[in-house]
Amino acid sequence: MRRILMVILLFLLFLFVGGALARSQHPFPSHGKNESRIPQTNAENGQQPPTADQRGTEQSPVIVKIIGTGPKTQNSTGDNPDKAKTKPPADWWSVAIGGGTLFVLGLQLIAFTAQACYMRRTVTKMQSTTSAAIRAAKAAEDTIGHMRETAERQLRAYLSIESAISEGEHPFLQEFKAKISFKNCGQTPAYDGAMWMSIYAYPQVFPTILALKRTIITFEMPPGNTVTVCPAIETKNLLFTTEAISRFEAGKVAIYITGRADFKDAFRQKRRFSFRLRYDNRCFATRLLNIQKIKSN
Repeated sequence: MRRILMVILLFLLFLFVGGALARSQHPFPSHGKNESRIPQTNAENGQQPPTADQRGTEQSPVIVKIIGTGPKTQNSTGDNPDKAKTKPPADWWSVAIGGGTLFVLGLQLIAFTAQACYMRRTVTKMQSTTSAAIRAAKAAEDTIGHMRETAERQLRAYLSIESAISEGEHPFLQEFKAKISFKNCGQTPAYDGAMWMSIYAYPQVFPTILALKRTIITFEMPPGNTVTVCPAIETKNLLFTTEAISRFEAGKVAIYITGRADFKDAFRQKRRFSFRLRYDNRCFATRLLNIQKIKSN
């Protein structure tokens, strides 16, 4: 683009210098008109005007003399029409400079129009590129968010029940006692943990008494470690009558242990682990409690 502008400027400078030289070598001629002189005829000597009384008579007739213009000089412009039509060289240089200027202006107009179209296409491409970059950045941000969530799910602390058994030979001697072990199966520790449990028999004729509905332990559990709790309740508080014990042995009443553990993971997110265990007449032989429900967020 700079080379084109330099060529245009050199061309204009050449036209300007050529016109100035032409004006200095060929001055403009004066445009004044040569006045043609009309030769005057000499009056005839000795001619006496007729008297007033003799005008129009045969002796003194009326004579009208037509006096024409004198001969045209050769310097008159009418004698050489080709010379009048020919313009001096300086006028041709002015026409050339004007034409060159118009030509250069036309080239500049074409160049500016092409540059404007090119810039418009460039801006359109930049807008599309920017939109694509914004979409790519948003997709990358969403991907990073999903990767962060996936990493948190993989690395966070997870609690699970490793084992749950009943203690003692018969649940109705003095008390019902269980031994439950919880394990952190995640890859990061569990912080600020608190656990509570309830033991009750269901269904019963009398209202159910929820025992141990209070916080029984607080904990911080590293990954892979186990915490064991032993909830217990007196039989008289669990089953009220001999008929209830008979119904339990018949499989019509079961003992339930429900509980919940609240803690924070390594990402400072609050987590909850809830469970429900069942102990009935089918558990006498193995003394294992059946896991009925586990829920974790």
